[in-house]
Amino acid sequence: MPVQVVLLVYSGMPDPRWTLSDDQAHMFVKYLTELKRGDIVREQLPILGYKGFQVSLSGVHAVQAGETEVHVGPNHTVTSTTTSRQLIAKNAPNNISLEQFLISTDSSGKAE
Repeated sequence: MPVQVVLLVYSGMPDPRWTLSDDQAHMFVKYLTELKRGDIVREQLPILGYKGFQVSLSGVHAVQAGETEVHVGPNHTVTSTTTSRQLIAKNAPNNISLEQFLISTDSSGKAE
């Protein structure tokens, strides 16, 4: 089942979206399952401009990650949309942030 990514950047226009490849989805889920669960938080997002990424997981990826949707925000924040729990972020594979990893997954530069 696909893992969908939405770049939350526009207001009034559709945000860019794309689907992770199987390899990218596997890496994302691996990273997500390694994060430590934190406290319930109320994340304050800016009204305009960049807000991060909304990542929707389904099927086997959701089961493996224990999540159906997460918000990857600025300043290395990762929040479970399902439980509102902050996930304690660390560097993703290859020592890059999860934001950088998600940016790199749209290699075509043509997000739908």
